[in-house]
Amino acid sequence: MNSISYEQFLSFKRTTEQAIRDAASLLLRSEGNDVILAVGSVAEGLGNSKSDLDLLMIRHRIDASDQAESKECSWIAGDCIVDMQILAAAEVSALVQRLEDWAETPWDVSSAAPFSPEEILLLHRLCNAVPLSVHPDVQRASGLLPELGKVARLKLHRARHMARTVQVDMVGYKRSGDWYSLIYASQDLLGYVADGLLASFKKTNPNPKWRSRLLHDLPADWKRGMIYMQLAADARQALWDVHYAPAIVDVVSAIAHASRSATLGRAIFAHAECKLVHELDEAWEGVLLSTQQPGEPRSPFPALELDVDFVISPDGVQVARLNEFGSALQVPFHKFSLILQHDGVTTPEQVMSSAEARTPLSGKDIHLEEFLALVGGSGLLLHHEES
Repeated sequence: MNSISYEQFLSFKRTTEQAIRDAASLLLRSEGNDVILAVGSVAEGLGNSKSDLDLLMIRHRIDASDQAESKECSWIAGDCIVDMQILAAAEVSALVQRLEDWAETPWDVSSAAPFSPEEILLLHRLCNAVPLSVHPDVQRASGLLPELGKVARLKLHRARHMARTVQVDMVGYKRSGDWYSLIYASQDLLGYVADGLLASFKKTNPNPKWRSRLLHDLPADWKRGMIYMQLAADARQALWDVHYAPAIVDVVSAIAHASRSATLGRAIFAHAECKLVHELDEAWEGVLLSTQQPGEPRSPFPALELDVDFVISPDGVQVARLNEFGSALQVPFHKFSLILQHDGVTTPEQVMSSAEARTPLSGKDIHLEEFLALVGGSGLLLHHEES
């Protein structure tokens, strides 16, 4: 059986929502204001015939006898195994408030967000649950329902922070000639890139096993506004095309695989940040190239080093290698969009053809030769000859 809806799952397991709610209330002697939520893969429509049903019960009053009991319990409803986690309302409310406070701090992916994996999963579940007792408005009024956009921002932050760590490792593997480890690290990077893309569409599930399914569920126009040309129409296929490892592992194939992964990561992370953090959806529009040698075929834009990263601000973008931000290249948005095309594959002609389909904005033209010289002298380009 493929994935099924929440209602289909209950029917298949020969049980009902009422039966599950009554059992949960009876087992925990629930009061009327306790929040009971169906969560996990079943509640999100990702479950199948082998899934269990996960519940959360959020209790407003926990007395001494409750404290002594386990915070988890399980039972059988029809043919369904039900696992329920019991949480204190004060604990959940404090977590939601911490998210609110964190979301007000400046965006900084150089350090990890102060949330454990368990807390990140709980925040996701709270805002993607099927309510079995109180209405979500009551849950929200009680401070027990996080804002989905802020949970998505947290997922993007974690993906960005972890990706930067992997990118630094990738450069280390390249320098030591460890091509197998470089490929494995590239695929780790793509997992976090997938998380960043999903976060930009507010798909907040943090479990890696659902990445492919969630990517496939993205809308047909998922690429709209993204600055990267070499992408399949389906998001799942686009990530798979880059993730697919080379059949023969050597210096050329390993570095090419790593470069594709890092390039795609920069494009997706930049787009996700503009959507979720900086509200700059239109920052990339209107870039046109001019050249002193019109009509002459040009080589592809050279690839960037594996650890090249960026910091977006209202005035432009800072681009530099990780751990070397003292020598950053400061560029306006329209030039950063062209830097994102530096993948060793895309040609200036392709960029020109794409740009001609858009209306240029005044002052957004880029002189190609001058720009190539600027990037070439910045120390950002990929070098194969590492000692």
